[in-house]
Amino acid sequence: MLLGLPVAGLLTVSSVAGPLPLPETEPTTAPSSAADLEAEALYNAGVERFEEGEFEAALVPLEASLELLDDPNTRYAYAQTLNKLGRCPEAVREYERILDAVPEGSDVQRVLEGAIRACAGQMAEALSEAEAEEEEAQEEEPAPPAVLRLPVPKPTAVGQDPGRSWRQGGVAAMAVGGVGIVIGVSVAAYFSVRGREFSNNLELALTRQDAAGCTVDASTLECEQFEADIDTWRANGDQANRLALVSGVVGVGLGVTSLVAGGLVFREGTLRTKHWRSGRPSAGFVPTPNGAVVVGRF
Repeated sequence: MLLGLPVAGLLTVSSVAGPLPLPETEPTTAPSSAADLEAEALYNAGVERFEEGEFEAALVPLEASLELLDDPNTRYAYAQTLNKLGRCPEAVREYERILDAVPEGSDVQRVLEGAIRACAGQMAEALSEAEAEEEEAQEEEPAPPAVLRLPVPKPTAVGQDPGRSWRQGGVAAMAVGGVGIVIGVSVAAYFSVRGREFSNNLELALTRQDAAGCTVDASTLECEQFEADIDTWRANGDQANRLALVSGVVGVGLGVTSLVAGGLVFREGTLRTKHWRSGRPSAGFVPTPNGAVVVGRF
């Protein structure tokens, strides 16, 4: 045992996976007390158990030796034993305690840091394997459903679909509404263009009238013709503007109304079909000469 020696005795360490890598060197000073002799004997017993592969048995004498004498070689042997048992977090703590006492930049420091890194890699690998096993177990055993739902037999629809004709009527009404909107906008645009043409002709006739020097009470043939043209263009322009407004309002209004009505009819047909397919009871009153009767599915 290297009791009382500096930590230089660890310089020959090459790997934490091999046997205890501590040199068999005679101490430079003899143990000074019975406690030191006992600590050395316990250390040797622990090393012997370690070399025989009895790592659990090696812990007991090594721990007892450390209680008597805090020697870095004994602590390193104790850390190596913990490492062999897979108790890397505890081994790292022991390596770090030795590391606190060694010189900066020494070979011993590099050996201990290598042992710590190796142990940290083992811990990371073990954690990764545990997570992989947990994920695999979760995939193999799906979680049971929170609520057990028994299959419900689907009812069989009887007779003809009562909502089909409603849906067809709704589609036809929406189509008519769309066509009505297009026609109304087109007619309104046409008369708007015609109204602009009549307005331009009216402005041209007024300009020519002014250029000819016609006054309000002028009675020449040319002035009378100007007056007639002006009245015609003004009347045509007013009529075109009215037709544009009426066709736009009426066409678009009727088209929108037809679209809305068609949508409502189509929705009613869809609801009737859904109700019919579900097989739920439905009933309605039908007037007869003698009163009213209830008909439907019960």
